[in-house]
Amino acid sequence: MKYLVHADGKLPNLALMRLSTYFKSRGSETRFMRGFVRRTAESPRGEAFGSSIFSFSNRLRDKIDAEWSPVTMGGVLWGGTGVDVASSLSSVDSDVSWDSIALDYSLYDGFQESIGFLTRGCRLRCGFCVVPAKEGKPYAVASVYDIWRGEPYPRHLHLLDNDAFAPQLADHWRRAAHEIRDGGFRICFSQGINLRLVNEESAAVIASLPYYATDFIHPQLYTAWDSIGDEAVFRRGVKTLSDAGVKPRDLTVFMLVGYSERETWEEIFYRLYELAALGCRPYPMVFDKRARPDLCAFARWAIWFHGYKENGISWPQYRDSKSNRRLSPEARAESIAAWKRVRLSGWKPKRRLEMDR
Repeated sequence: MKYLVHADGKLPNLALMRLSTYFKSRGSETRFMRGFVRRTAESPRGEAFGSSIFSFSNRLRDKIDAEWSPVTMGGVLWGGTGVDVASSLSSVDSDVSWDSIALDYSLYDGFQESIGFLTRGCRLRCGFCVVPAKEGKPYAVASVYDIWRGEPYPRHLHLLDNDAFAPQLADHWRRAAHEIRDGGFRICFSQGINLRLVNEESAAVIASLPYYATDFIHPQLYTAWDSIGDEAVFRRGVKTLSDAGVKPRDLTVFMLVGYSERETWEEIFYRLYELAALGCRPYPMVFDKRARPDLCAFARWAIWFHGYKENGISWPQYRDSKSNRRLSPEARAESIAAWKRVRLSGWKPKRRLEMDR
């Protein structure tokens, strides 16, 4: 028996899908487990292979290890960026060209879309991101028809590219854009587009594509504003897209919070409300959830209660069972004072918070 363990992440895990195909082609029986699953007295002995994309899942991985080590000869062999950026499937079999192994979609019952990369790598070197270390500079890997699994499945593509419109790959994404439009595909840039580096040509291409949210129903693009220091370039990117035909209301903006020790509550509220003023949908992402339960409460308020909207619940009024556990009286008082400075006194940033590159 080969156990395949999906520790975290909402989308199907490509590494586990390739491992499943690999083991099945060699006559092995596989069992797929998502998250923590209890073993039974009938669970056969075998090997376990797990993938984890988030470092904060270490407690979950330890729990899974403890549960399954009696039948898996020492626990789970873990890989993925949450464990080791340098990990790869070559540790399982170095003689296999893993990128050419077909994805076993049967692991994810009910998932009808197709998923993959047109390109890999990224031009930037943001300190909080593992992509440059893991994948390097941008390079082309597949066409649209390489990713789509064919009839009878819908022409819906989850594209995992981190820097899809890098200029050195212009010929590749121009061809891909033609394939998408001519083939009647819907696409979701699940990892987001790089708004800091968008230009007029790439903006025009993006505007011409049928882009959707992860539900493939509502038009949506994902991008990010990670730092006060990126305000000017972020605004320029929003305008470039808007001039090309992508309206700000179509932008869900991931808003990294808690990464810099110098970041203040004023800077956080300022970014949130500036995004709302632009017409975008802010989506705060807490860098270290365990270290900043106060920011987890803020993110919950913004995402689930739409507190940034004019008709929403204001931050000083916000209370719910989870936020009460996460916000200490000191953090609540400090954050409310900052909210008042931003919302009532018109606070503006005087310095620029630069991200480590």
